[in-house]
Amino acid sequence: MTVLALSTFGEPSARLTDNTALRFPTEKSLELLLLAAVAPGQELTRSEAAFALRSEHSEGLGRKALSTDLWRLRSVFDNAGLPSTDILETSGRSIALRQNAPIFVDALFLEQVWADLRNTPPHEISKADADRMRRAIALYHGDFAKSLDQEWCFLYREKLRSKHMALMTLLMDHEAAKDNWQAGLRWADRLLELDPLLEHAHRTAMKCHFLMGNRASAIRQFSACRDILEQELSVPPSDETERMYRGLIHVTVDDPARPVKDRVTQSLSLSPAPVPKGQVRSERPITDQLSMALGSLDAARSLVANVDRRLRQPSS
Repeated sequence: MTVLALSTFGEPSARLTDNTALRFPTEKSLELLLLAAVAPGQELTRSEAAFALRSEHSEGLGRKALSTDLWRLRSVFDNAGLPSTDILETSGRSIALRQNAPIFVDALFLEQVWADLRNTPPHEISKADADRMRRAIALYHGDFAKSLDQEWCFLYREKLRSKHMALMTLLMDHEAAKDNWQAGLRWADRLLELDPLLEHAHRTAMKCHFLMGNRASAIRQFSACRDILEQELSVPPSDETERMYRGLIHVTVDDPARPVKDRVTQSLSLSPAPVPKGQVRSERPITDQLSMALGSLDAARSLVANVDRRLRQPSS
């Protein structure tokens, strides 16, 4: 039974089941809990923990400070009536969140949902799994531990951001596969707010607009896609997006002998074009790959700047 919920997204916090917030005496004691929580089942040595929390210190000073952080963290649990031995497993060499500790960690839940469903075709996702996806997405109300600028947070933060986007994309595809056009459009719009360069989300929005009877909005969506790609990447939409646009222009929907969805799907040319012999199809349009690459470059620049800033700080 879960007795403690650790919220890692946005400003991190920990609450008991009665919604009582745990108070941490220092930021480092809370950071130590985060560090242990996101590495369950993995051995986190004291040297690694000391370096992660205080990379600017020598190993000796870092480990000494870590012992104080760990004592303070244990006191937080014990004072709240939670035996710290039920939460943490420590030795002279390592620190870890105890296996099956009665604690819910939102970041781990998101990772588990993505691991369970990442290879499931959108149309095969069950209602229960779709609800799990919605819950995981709803828990993400900001980047992981956004106020912390430690290097260990950085890569994990980027990984969670990517999985959050991937879950939203999968849920968008699920709704569209189930003919829930309005829901599919909402997820497409949310994705495009986060990254307006995602062509797949633009195409889904185009399709949903059209199948809801709004050809003009579908065409405007294509124009928005074309303009942002030109402005940000200086590239045109992919062939797949262009084919969909041509289908939107020419498809007729006044044949009562065939369902609208069948006529539209055929006209939108949703199947990818044949791949020339000797070439390998990319899983993503080049524009989506460029969007992801630019995001990775920004992340790398941020990390380098952070490391450089720390190196310039005077030693303690």
